[in-house]
Amino acid sequence: MDREIVFAFVNNALVTFGLFIVLELGSIIRPRLERYRPVVSGMLVSGICLAAMAMPYEVSPGLVFDTRTILVSVTGLIFGAVPTLMVTVTAAGLRILAGGAGMPAAVLSILFSAGIGLVWRHWVIRDMRDKGQAYLKIFLMGWVVHIGMILFVLSVPDGAGPVLAGQIAGPALLVYPVTSFLLSILLLHQRARHEAGNVLLAGAGNLQALFENLPISCQSLDETGTLIRVSRKWLETMGYESDEVIGRWVGDLMYEADRKGFRDRFQAFLKAGTSDTVITLLHKEGRPVTFSVKGRVIRDERGRFLHTYCALHNITQFRTDAEALLYKTRHDPMTGLYNREHFDAAVRTHLQAEDFPLTVIIGDIDGLKQTNDTFGRQQGDRQIRTAGRILSGCLREGEILARTGGDEFSILLPRTERATAYARMREMEDAFLDHAENRVSDELPLFLSLAYGTQEDASGRFEQAIREAEDYLYQRKVLVEMSPHNAVMKSIITTMNEKSYETEAHAERLVRLTGLIGIEMGLDSVQLDRLHLFSIVHDIGKVVIPDTILNKPGRLTDEEWTEMRRHPEVGYRITSASPGFSGVADLVLAHHERWDGGGYPNRLAGEAIPLLARILSVADAFDAMTAERPYRKPVPVEEAVEEIERCAGTQFDPEVALVFVGLVRNGELDAIAKTLPI
Repeated sequence: MDREIVFAFVNNALVTFGLFIVLELGSIIRPRLERYRPVVSGMLVSGICLAAMAMPYEVSPGLVFDTRTILVSVTGLIFGAVPTLMVTVTAAGLRILAGGAGMPAAVLSILFSAGIGLVWRHWVIRDMRDKGQAYLKIFLMGWVVHIGMILFVLSVPDGAGPVLAGQIAGPALLVYPVTSFLLSILLLHQRARHEAGNVLLAGAGNLQALFENLPISCQSLDETGTLIRVSRKWLETMGYESDEVIGRWVGDLMYEADRKGFRDRFQAFLKAGTSDTVITLLHKEGRPVTFSVKGRVIRDERGRFLHTYCALHNITQFRTDAEALLYKTRHDPMTGLYNREHFDAAVRTHLQAEDFPLTVIIGDIDGLKQTNDTFGRQQGDRQIRTAGRILSGCLREGEILARTGGDEFSILLPRTERATAYARMREMEDAFLDHAENRVSDELPLFLSLAYGTQEDASGRFEQAIREAEDYLYQRKVLVEMSPHNAVMKSIITTMNEKSYETEAHAERLVRLTGLIGIEMGLDSVQLDRLHLFSIVHDIGKVVIPDTILNKPGRLTDEEWTEMRRHPEVGYRITSASPGFSGVADLVLAHHERWDGGGYPNRLAGEAIPLLARILSVADAFDAMTAERPYRKPVPVEEAVEEIERCAGTQFDPEVALVFVGLVRNGELDAIAKTLPI
């Protein structure tokens, strides 16, 4: 391919980009002169045609080439019939005047290019939705025009046509179609920008007319947020007349609590230039209307603020439906309380915020299954709703209550230490006691066993707090007077009393004695309740020991002692198999161990013995010495105290013994002696 021909074609093709100037000048014609735009454009394009044809590439005398085919076809595609006719006449006329052997072929090429441009305008410009297809058609136009040009060149007489076609075919089919394509695409984009600009720069009257006729709610604000235009749809949606809102600050149509936030968001909108948000305005009747808002800040060519333009979509019903759906996903349908999903999400939130100590109170309705089986599920559901209502009445700010299971409720208490949690739990229990005392005649008894667990800091795990609460719950079920599980404990105590000289008063004294020691040693409420239960059931293993051994007035034989020493292990197996007592099973096993390691069954020593077992050991020994038995008289209190002191460090934990002796000598046991005489 001749490099000189290629450069000549490229240089001549660059002239055609003068069409940009034509399109730009045409865009500034005033609306009242719009009808003259095609003529003006035709004159300007004809001028560019003259320039292109004034510097052609001459292959041989009378045979010249220029970019008139590009110019004519692109004019047909972009500018329409009148400018195309004018430039076609100009180009054909000039070529006829120039004469030469190639003149007929050149005129035919001009006419062919004009026709193809106008046909493509009808084919392409009317449907630009698929940009890829449109661009392919435009590129095809350049090929068709210039393949036609090559065919017309073949008609040049004297055998010059084929030679000439061979010389120009390469550059003509490479440079001209590409130039035609690029020029067409750039002109289409330029025209699109002008059309968009004309819409934005329409006068105030046109903008107001646009607002009036838009089928959506629109509003325009000034720099202070004052309404300056609203659409008819906006007025219909909000129930106002135009003169009732134009000139008002839009914040006046909001809830007072939303106004400060709107000021901040509006300033951010002015700075960013765009907005995509949600606002709630008040209908003339006072009801809220929620809109999804997309807005832009309109500025002049110097960047000065003109106004905002916002399109508003009424999403009130959608939001109402969404909130209802969200409510259902987060709430229990029976009680209206939060559900497990919401409770778990709240736990994660407070863990991330490190709201420690993070405490959970759990509770379940005692005997709900029996209620359902005996009285039907309606009565059971009634108890669930009543329990939820009582707990709701106990809530304080920041606490979260949820129904987390069939008969289970959970209360989350952020930043709540154990002592406060215990007090809150007792308040809730009191609320259920009040309800029981004042329930209507046809209402079944209702009680909720409650317990708590605490995650002290970030080093712990909330799952462990839940487990702690569950273990404590089983323990408290057998301690709480109204709980059905309490009957199990009473039955066990009765059986134990029937088998030996141990009396219910003995169990009560142990509970009081160990409780005093535990309080003095600073045990928390969970440990105190555990100590309470342990004091009652520590000798539960004796139910398998023969009565003759239990009640023998004299010394036991070696075989009898071997049998008697089985009871801690038997008691361990009994308590560990029962959810209500499993929390004290290890204590039952260790309650006959000695500080010096001489006890049984595992010969534990020192602090290897659980603290609660060490406490009970002191209290049980004291009560055994000071209580009357059928086969012996009681030991005086002072002698019993001296025996405790003497055995401190051997049989008893010296610290526990010291605390107990101090309590006795300070008169702390007087109340026990009066209420439960020995």
